[in-house]
Amino acid sequence: MATATISGYASDKGGYIRQTDIANASSLSGSISFSGLGSGTDMNSVVDKLVQIEAIQKTRLENWKSSWQAKIDNMTGLSQRLLAIQQGANDLRSETNFMVRQGASSNSGVASVQGVNGDAVMGAYNVTVGGGDANPIKHIMRSVGFSDSNSVISGSGGTLTLSINNKDYNITVGANATLNDLMNAINSDPSVLADGALSARIENDGTGSRAYHLVLTSGTGGSAGKIEVKQNPTWMSFDSSNMILSGNNMGGGAVEVSLSGVFTGDKANGAFAVYTATADTTSDVSFGGIIGTDPFNLDVTVQWYNQDGSPSGSSFNFIVPVPGNYVPGQSIDLGAEGISIQLGPGTLADGESVSVTAFANNIDEAEEGTNWSGPGIHTSGNYLGSVNKTYEFTVQDSGDIGGGALKISWRDNAGKSGVLVVGAANTAVEVEKGVMLSFEPGDLKRGDRFSVDVFALDQQQAQDKGLAQAAKVVHDGFSDYDVTPVTSASGSVFSYTYGGTKVDVDVFPGYTLSQLVQAINEDADNPGVQATMVNDGLGLPNSWKLVLSGKNSGAEYQITNISHNFKDSNGVSTFSNGGEVGGGFSVSQLATNSMIKVDGYPSGDNFMQRPYNQMADAITGVNLNLTGIGSSTITISVDSQGIYDKIEAFINAVNMCQTYINDATKFESSENSDDGVMSAGILIGNYSYYMIKGDISKVLTARAIGPVAGQDPYLVLADIGIESDPETGAWNIDSGKLKQAISSNAEAVAKLFIQTPPDETDASKITNYGVGKDAYDLIGRLTAAPSTTKDPVTGKDVTSPGGPLNVLISNYNDIIAKIDDRISYEERRISLYETRMRQRFARLETRLSELNGQSERLSAAIDQLPSNSKK
Repeated sequence: MATATISGYASDKGGYIRQTDIANASSLSGSISFSGLGSGTDMNSVVDKLVQIEAIQKTRLENWKSSWQAKIDNMTGLSQRLLAIQQGANDLRSETNFMVRQGASSNSGVASVQGVNGDAVMGAYNVTVGGGDANPIKHIMRSVGFSDSNSVISGSGGTLTLSINNKDYNITVGANATLNDLMNAINSDPSVLADGALSARIENDGTGSRAYHLVLTSGTGGSAGKIEVKQNPTWMSFDSSNMILSGNNMGGGAVEVSLSGVFTGDKANGAFAVYTATADTTSDVSFGGIIGTDPFNLDVTVQWYNQDGSPSGSSFNFIVPVPGNYVPGQSIDLGAEGISIQLGPGTLADGESVSVTAFANNIDEAEEGTNWSGPGIHTSGNYLGSVNKTYEFTVQDSGDIGGGALKISWRDNAGKSGVLVVGAANTAVEVEKGVMLSFEPGDLKRGDRFSVDVFALDQQQAQDKGLAQAAKVVHDGFSDYDVTPVTSASGSVFSYTYGGTKVDVDVFPGYTLSQLVQAINEDADNPGVQATMVNDGLGLPNSWKLVLSGKNSGAEYQITNISHNFKDSNGVSTFSNGGEVGGGFSVSQLATNSMIKVDGYPSGDNFMQRPYNQMADAITGVNLNLTGIGSSTITISVDSQGIYDKIEAFINAVNMCQTYINDATKFESSENSDDGVMSAGILIGNYSYYMIKGDISKVLTARAIGPVAGQDPYLVLADIGIESDPETGAWNIDSGKLKQAISSNAEAVAKLFIQTPPDETDASKITNYGVGKDAYDLIGRLTAAPSTTKDPVTGKDVTSPGGPLNVLISNYNDIIAKIDDRISYEERRISLYETRMRQRFARLETRLSELNGQSERLSAAIDQLPSNSKK
């Protein structure tokens, strides 16, 4: 018995199938299947074959589409190869690119050449790295600025004591002395003249605010020539800490007093301040050897002054308690503005005092730009950096101050930049390193500019060698690293300043030395300081040393102003807090700049300074690595092999492109093929390919515009050994001939390739067109992308279709789009055809099943008739 399965429903009752199921077949043709039991034929296979025959046109369209896509892919590949030619041409089209330079050093122990680019000018340069007796680096100090050279710099006068190489020079400063007076007093001092100890001059920096500075230059080079100021009766700073010991009668002057820290007082209070600390004790206090005996107080009064020496009106006083267990040499903080004094052994009497003059006049007032239209600007704070700087500011947001957060970007002359946000009028905002700005009420206008100059004392540090290095400071030492706590007190803080940025590190009770190291290194605000421990191996109670090292080289990145408030369980500090930079630390290595001269520049005692030893701007186009003191001749010459390599790379790119075009357009008959089968390239007969190949050949065979026959030795590429093979079309290089041409006259070879002057838009000014320039421009035209520009006259959009390759690719994509439309039509038609065929064969199968059923019933009925054998 036959069975037809329609939409998953089967009937085997005498071959009967419901008519409703047949009716549903029109919407379910994809799910109709035939068992073939009714007819003995596999109707599914029949329909599949019919549909396959009907899809021949679709297959043809798909194959046609693939052929067009293959052409597009080939053109994309050609475009990539053309761009490789353009890159090679770019390396040859200007003298800067073409003339490959190389550098050599006569003394790599002083400086080596790490790289040379096309901007380098060929020749010999004498590079001197400062240091030693031959090229001493002299200490140069530069004071803060004054309005003119006749500005008064001292009130009652006194003695300015300068110390150089352990010798003191006492300069008499008269009452109401001017900047000129002080310069003359130094230069005419008999002891200074006899020893050639130092010289003084006045420098005008050309700025609009406080342009006149006193500059002191040591007569001795290296660290021995460092100028130190022991006594200063003037109103200007002569110390990088911004403070000076201005008076001492502690113990009748017998108790030695030293300073540590860096003054951070705000210039908003005045130009300088005098701190006077007076001993307050009921009886004489003695301390010496190890520990003092009685506690005492220091009554501190602070008076601020203006730049002209008049009181500013800002003054205050406070009490500093000194414990009875004070250890001579430990730091005593005089308030919260960075001043610490250290008392030596001796006896103090009630009323004895020490005075410190601290300066906050190292930030100039703002200089407004030519078109400044905003409100008044005020500077405040105290610059904590160690190099002179100019900050340039540009307003980014227009608006009323106080009406929202307004951004102002800044950049210094060392390349560092940032953004400050102004939210309210007359509210100071920090730029960096203690420099503060505030604005009066008013409107800021986007694009307005202003600048601020800040000053550091050392214009040129006293260095033994002119190499850049990072700062390193070492603590006096501790007993162990993992057992004894450095502090047992709550609220302990370890503070330091790095590169002008102050950092506070929380230190918890019970922290050991190793945990302190970890806290410093893992501090989120760490600006670039690495803490380590080292054991000096002497087996002493203080053999474990805490070392702080800067991660940045350059004089700007000193480690200063170290302090802590560590106490043991008895309230005694067992972690030294004296030292040269405070906190028990002394300088092991100063952060220094590299210092060089190139061909004697800069003249005199000055050196070019950089915060690193890898210098890319001392000689244009040359990267130097400084390695030691002394002199070296840096020679910049033509790199003949480098030029050859560029030309070879260009020719190789041309040949790769030509070969690619040949493969795409070739025809090979069956007689000429290896396998006896005719073959053709995918773009045979394509005019654009032949045109591109021809245009490239024309560029390479053309005579350069510029070289003159009889005057220039080379007029075409063939003259330097570059010719095309007449049989294959490939370009060949006679390497011997080309290398000889480059080594003998590289400039003449360059004329065959470069454009002069480079990148000139006015063709009338161009004196030389070469292969590099022409090839670069040609490829630009061939591969140009579609673009839209405004007609300058009508203002209408003008669309350019781009280069020929992009035009072809666009056209071919249009063809593919149309083929896709036809394929979609064919898919719909075939689907309908398949539906009709499956419906028809479903009905046929059903009918055959019915007929088979009738046949079976007839056969059964006949079998019931009497047998013929009974007749």
